[in-house]
This record gives sequence, structure tokens and C-alpha cells, in this order.
Amino acid sequence: MTNLCQFHVFELLQLPQEAQVGARTRPGSPDRRQGLHPASSRHRHEVSHHQGYAPGHSCHADKHRPSQVQGNRAAAPKLGVNESMVRRWRRRDAALNPHAVSLWKARTQQRCVRERRRYQRFIGRSSASSGKRRVNSVDLYYEQTGHGKHAVLLFPGALGSTKTDFGPQLKSLNKECFTVVGWDPRGYGQSRPPDRDFPSDFFERDAKDGVDLMKTLGFKKFSLLGWSDGGITAMIAAARNPELINKMVIWGSNVFVTEDDLKLYNMVRDVSKWSARMRQPMEEVYGAEAFANLWENWVDGIAQFAKRPEGNICMELLPLISCPTLIIHGEKDPMVPSFHPHYLHKNIKASRLGQCFDYPCYLVRFSQSMAD
Repeated sequence: MTNLCQFHVFELLQLPQEAQVGARTRPGSPDRRQGLHPASSRHRHEVSHHQGYAPGHSCHADKHRPSQVQGNRAAAPKLGVNESMVRRWRRRDAALNPHAVSLWKARTQQRCVRERRRYQRFIGRSSASSGKRRVNSVDLYYEQTGHGKHAVLLFPGALGSTKTDFGPQLKSLNKECFTVVGWDPRGYGQSRPPDRDFPSDFFERDAKDGVDLMKTLGFKKFSLLGWSDGGITAMIAAARNPELINKMVIWGSNVFVTEDDLKLYNMVRDVSKWSARMRQPMEEVYGAEAFANLWENWVDGIAQFAKRPEGNICMELLPLISCPTLIIHGEKDPMVPSFHPHYLHKNIKASRLGQCFDYPCYLVRFSQSMAD
């Protein structure tokens, strides 16, 4: 902000030539038509004694001003001009030549806008940070971008991390509107050690870790974005902490596991049958062998919920969610049947359901939900 203030002061001391010429002559006077420069002594003499200046005219007092004030304003800084003199000049200019001053103000405002945008872009580039915070006896890795008032926490999917799941959001979300925080849940990505395990409450544990991380970072209220397992974790966090959550967006998520779901999970248990494009991001983070073992452990971990009544993960928490919620579902999602998002929409009272047929559609709905 210091640079902007200095720029504005210097603009006051360097008025354009239109305002300089117009400030010394009455509109339509012979001197103004001849374009005489106000710094010349002949011009000052003629303006001071022009017969059109009647006593009591707003410019009649010009001849009683010190010659330094009536001189060229380009030399003003050398004469020790202070802000009060600049303000007097501007008031007199507005009375004598409003068109020139309006032009000068427009140009000054345009330059101020350009300077402000450059400053904001600089802040946006310099506002990215990353590191680890000690939360619930674990060092959790996080990345933070932007400086907006609307804080957003990103929940990755199964085995996911900021690197594998949320690179576009961390890079492209409006940094003037949002402060975006991505993190790696314990045992995932760069939040290792410890090694990831899947006890019966691992979703609850991740939800508590995410909320406590935001508290550690100093956020008092924030929104949640979660997909797949991250959507389940986000719903638990929103239900357990309604006073902290502003809005929520979830996609590809479910709150119970059916026998059909188990068949889908077992079909993808062996990662060697995946395409290389699907395996590559995870193998870069964990290594090929470690990723294969961790994925099998996840399949066993999610399968344990099928043994519960109705395959319940967190069905009882949905009525406790009070924040505005957007539920997104891909029509071609191979892992989440369409009855899951419909169940969420029916049981989350402040929710909307958006079905998308392609990735651009998802982006539009996602952006609109955060801007509303």
C-alpha cells in the first residue's frame, strides 16, 4: 500500500498540461486561445490585469498571490510545496477549468487502478505457503494459497493428497476472493509418518484432523470441498462443527456401503489392472509397491462398513448438516451409483443436487456454488 500512496502524492504534484494552462486563464480569454504558458511573466501579468476580471471574481485574488504559487507547477516540488497548497490549486482548477480537471482525474484513476491490480497480482503470487503443522500428535502437511476472506479447506479422496487431487484448485481459484488450504490426511502424501491405517473410525479421525488444522492456521470459519472419501470426511466435519462451516461442496461420495459397492471395490483391488495413466500419480507419491499395498488396505477398510446395519458410515449425521451444500454427481461415475447422491440430497436439508455429464459442466457448477 505504501507504493500506491506515494504514487498518488506524486500525481498531485505533477498535474497534466491541460490543467496547468486552464488554471491561469478564464475560459475563452485571449491568453488561453493563444496557448501562452502559465510560467511566463507576460502571461501572469496579462491574466492579473485582464479587463474581464471584475472585483469579487473568484480569480481576482490571483494577482495578490505570491509569484511562486502562480508559477509552473512542474517546479512545485523545488519550491517546498505542501499538501495544503496542492489542495488549493485543485479547488481553483475545478472552478476555472472543470473539463481539464475531469480529464486529469480520469487519467489518475486509471493509473491508480492499474497500480492496484499490479499490487494485488503481486500479493496473489507471494501469498502461497506450505509446510507442516503439529495436529493431534501428527505432523500434517498443507499448502495455502490466496488472501481472500472466504477460507476453503480441500478434502482429498482415497489415498489422495494436495499433489494428486487439488493442483488446479490451488492454482486457479480466485486468490482475491478465497484463501484455499489443501492438506494431506495422516498417512497420505507428505503427512508420513505415520503409515496409514484404516480403523473403524478413520473417517471421523480425518474430519477432526482437518478441522483442527484450520483452527491451528487461525481460521474461525471456512467452507469445505471434498470428493470421494474426502466428501465423506467433509460431511462428518460439517455435522460435528456446524458453527465453523460456511458452505460445502461434495462429489463422488456416499454415506453407506452396499453389496453392489463391494463388488465395484473388489473389481479394482488389483492396481496392476489399472491403466498406466491412472496409476502414475499415485506411484509418483508412494512408489509402485507401496501404492499397491496401501490400496488393498483401503479396500479392506471401506469393506468393513458393509458389515454394519444398512452398511452405515455416517447416515445419522446428515440431518445435523445445516450449511448450504452442493452435491455434484457425474453421470458416468463408475464407482458411485446414482442412488448415493440422491440419498444425500434427500437427507441434507440445505442441499442442491447437480448432475454433470462432462468435466466443464462440473467446473461451471463448482465455480457458481462458491461465488453464490
